[in-house]
Amino acid sequence: MKYYGIDTHKRYSVCKVEYDRDVILSSVCPSLLTKSCVSNNSIVDALEIPTEEVTVMESQIELNKERKELVAKLKQALPAVMAAESAVGDVVYRDGALSTKVKRLIALGIALRGCVTNCILAQTERALEAGATRDEMLETLSVAVAISGTSGIAESLRVVKILDELGKL
Repeated sequence: MKYYGIDTHKRYSVCKVEYDRDVILSSVCPSLLTKSCVSNNSIVDALEIPTEEVTVMESQIELNKERKELVAKLKQALPAVMAAESAVGDVVYRDGALSTKVKRLIALGIALRGCVTNCILAQTERALEAGATRDEMLETLSVAVAISGTSGIAESLRVVKILDELGKL
């Protein structure tokens, strides 16, 4: 059994993914975790969850680095397909009626709604590269939360983690 915890302003939510009991611990999506949920074991202890079964969130920057390495391998394996996909992106994301930055923020919102980790990582990076500010990123997250509810919150934490790791939060 694996339990996942999310620390949000010192409030702990724990969600068990592999579940074999009839108790729902939280509606929070278990995609993101922080070390503080392990360092303060009050919720873990109260729910009688062995500490070794609590997983801690990985670095989103490292995860994004791995994503880019895998994309490079895919480009080598499927050069024509990946070149065509890249060409579409070049056309779609260039400045037009909407700026590249706005288009990347829209793409981030769509990625968050789809709960697609690699797209969330890529669009977060590209929105920042296009000049998106901290406040613009957070406002994009607020739209995702409004549309998606708790899954929007959970997936948005991935972006919060990246911004935090970059010192932009």
